[in-house]
Formats: sequence, structure tokens, C-alpha cells
Amino acid sequence: MILLEMDGLLPMIIFALVVMYSPGIILLLIGWRRLVKKKKDAKVYFILGALYFLVGIGICFSL
Repeated sequence: MILLEMDGLLPMIIFALVVMYSPGIILLLIGWRRLVKKKKDAKVYFILGALYFLVGIGICFSL
């Protein structure tokens, strides 16, 4: 009956979500910081961050 207990499941889910979404958040923050100086680079970072979010959502929801 020990296998039915799920006490440690919530920290594992939170860790998985942080791993999936942190690169997208970091890329969006970098793009936001570069928006003032280099708009073309900022656009690339925004697109990469959004793409990371889409991939992260797809992987997280498929689990």
C-alpha cells in the first residue's frame, strides 16, 4: 500500500513546471531588456521565448 501514497508528488510537479517554463521566462526578460537598444534582437528573443512556452506547454500537458 506504500505505492498508493503520493506525498512527494507536488514538489516533483512544481519542479517539472519550473524546468519547463524558466527558459521561456528568461528569454522574455532578456528580450524585454534589449528592447530599448536593439529592437531586432529583442524580437528574436521574444519569438524564442514564446516558442519555448509553446513547447513547454505541449510537453507538460502531454505528461
